[in-house]
Amino acid sequence: MKEIKFRYTFKNMVSGEIYSEIYTLEQIEKGELSWIYYKSQTIKVVSRDLCTGRKDIHDEDIYDDDNVRSKSGNEKLIVKWCDREAGFNLYKENGEFVWGNVGFNTEIIKEK
Repeated sequence: MKEIKFRYTFKNMVSGEIYSEIYTLEQIEKGELSWIYYKSQTIKVVSRDLCTGRKDIHDEDIYDDDNVRSKSGNEKLIVKWCDREAGFNLYKENGEFVWGNVGFNTEIIKEK
């Protein structure tokens, strides 16, 4: 079975530190993320992003809401889930649709 992964971004409300951790669906179902409920006064979930199942040209996982660019272009693009098409698409920063189904574009480079 294909591994389903999520990138959780947390904020420590005391220090202001923001950090991300990757969890598989299996880990979440086993309760490995339950620690967040015990620390809910100091740690907040900022975002929860689904992995597209695709990688960029540097073998980095691409997640929903990632900023990417094409290998040949300088324009920044955003990976977004599209309910209507049940897949991930690329959009310009202004929301304009650029490319359907992220999986077919193998020339994507993830922005750091």
